[in-house]
This record gives sequence, structure tokens and C-alpha cells, in this order.
Amino acid sequence: MSKLSDMMAYEMVNERLGFLGLPRIKSPSDVADIGLGVGMTNANKEIRLINGDEIILRWVPADMENPEDMYFGGARSIQREAEILEIARKQAGLPAAEVIDVHENQSGKILIVKKVPGVTLHEYQNQNGHCLEKFLGVVYSLGYVLARAHSVKFENFGSIQPQGIVPGVSAYGLYLKQVIGRHLNPNDLSLLENYYTSSEIQEIFR
Repeated sequence: MSKLSDMMAYEMVNERLGFLGLPRIKSPSDVADIGLGVGMTNANKEIRLINGDEIILRWVPADMENPEDMYFGGARSIQREAEILEIARKQAGLPAAEVIDVHENQSGKILIVKKVPGVTLHEYQNQNGHCLEKFLGVVYSLGYVLARAHSVKFENFGSIQPQGIVPGVSAYGLYLKQVIGRHLNPNDLSLLENYYTSSEIQEIFR
């Protein structure tokens, strides 16, 4: 699977920013990996623009080893991430990243968003001496965020796309069955046996 170098990201993003008429990147030294230690497929880059603004690039390589979306089926969609961010920001009123661009070329699919200021929970805890009161404040805030997110209602379960829910099923049980079916081979049920009875497993794969 291809790797995204800082130079590749610099050229790729500058091309898109130029096309959109937005401030560009001064040099490849203004591009850096995001050191979150997460992400199994997408490359994530933090980028500083010539005007001082910061953006985030997410890149899905065209030659990824497993192009199937294990949760929603079909090809992996970075468009869904963009759509969810916009719904969270506009409909739920959450401080989600603002989408700048979604694009696909020969190298893969890219999503460019504005960087949201803040720190990780680990950093926040360290900054506050692992204070219990501060931690409980975070838990309360998370509850508020989840409540706001769940205030947005959809008619079906499935992949959120600009044209609606794809493919869309009316019952969560049916959706869960599809997800499990994409993750597990019916002939290898050792993991499920830790959580379900044999009759329940048969029902899942019926």
C-alpha cells in the first residue's frame, strides 16, 4: 500500500487549494504527520497555510490492501466522513471540523478540513494533574456531545451520503447482522461464542 510523504501531501493539497482559490502551503516543512498513534488505513497530515491557518488532510490510498468498508459495505467512502462532519456541525451544533474539500484522483481519496483547536484527553489530564473534578467535567461534556449527536434523526440505518442513507435498512438488528457478516466468517464463530448462545448465533447468520 502506498505511503503519503510530506512532499506528496504538499503538492496534492496545494493543487486543490489553488483550484479553490484558497491560501496555499509555503513549503513541505509546513506539513507533518499527526502524532495520535491511531488510524489503520488513512494517512493524516497536519498542515500550516501561508496565512497561518491550520488544516488537516486525510488520505485514503487507491491501492489500499482492503478497499471494502467493513461496516457499510462497498468501497470505503471519505465522502461519508465529510457528510457526518457537516451534519454534526450544522444540525447538531457541535464543534466539528469544517470541510474544505473532498476530492478523488489517481492516488486516492482526500478530505481536507479546518483544524479544530484543542488537546487530547491524555494531554488535558496531564495539564490538570489528573484532577478528578476536571475529569468528571469532561465526562459531563461528553454526555452533552452525545446527546446533541443523537438529536439528529434518520429514517434508516446505513452509510450517510449526500444523497441520503445508502443502502439503508429500517431496523438496527438488520444493520447489525450485515456488519457482523462482513467481519466474521460463519465457519469461525469462536469470538461470537463468548457473547451469544448457539441459537442466537444461528439466528444472526440465518
